[in-house]
Amino acid sequence: MVVVDLEGKVAEGKWKPSSDTPTHVELYKAFPNLGGIVHTHSSYATSWAQAGRDVPCYGTTHADCFYGDVPCLRCLTREEIEEAYEKNTGLLIVSEFARLGKDPKAVPGCLCKNHGPFAWAKNACAAGDSGGAGHLPRHGIQSHQPFRGSGRGGPGAAPAKGRSAAVQRNPTDPGKDGETRLLTPPLFLRIITAINCAARRRSVSSAST
Repeated sequence: MVVVDLEGKVAEGKWKPSSDTPTHVELYKAFPNLGGIVHTHSSYATSWAQAGRDVPCYGTTHADCFYGDVPCLRCLTREEIEEAYEKNTGLLIVSEFARLGKDPKAVPGCLCKNHGPFAWAKNACAAGDSGGAGHLPRHGIQSHQPFRGSGRGGPGAAPAKGRSAAVQRNPTDPGKDGETRLLTPPLFLRIITAINCAARRRSVSSAST
């Protein structure tokens, strides 16, 4: 382990800090209630990030951890990447949460487009479990299970009232996932790729006409 201060400088330990340290520093400085941040490249969450899509809230299991959709933020610009990629990732999260009016305590995580998830909570264990990263990708995949066809017209986002009520529930009682089946990452990626390709074809067709 290595300890760094809020400027990213090593305060204790002989090891080199993670290259993602500047991102974490910006989040800690902007969101004072954070006690732990988790960043992964997990298959499911990264699939959503690569697709550039928010993870929608379809039920109370998701809403136990996130109020509303999990946002997928914009890509960094070329200038932001070349200037200071890691630091600007943190600044992007901070600025986009402000622009979108998101409370980082009610929405303890996000996806960075073409990158992956960042999640946070009161400590590192909570950030990696019920506070964010552990739930973010899993419920996103479950929520799109109706791609198989539900026979009821497809999924619908949970109403705001239901999301609010779920937030008040005991966080140790995450609810039940029912019979929703997880889609494997390759299958999910094929579905998302097909959707995006179809959208691009429609866009090109509209432009040509």
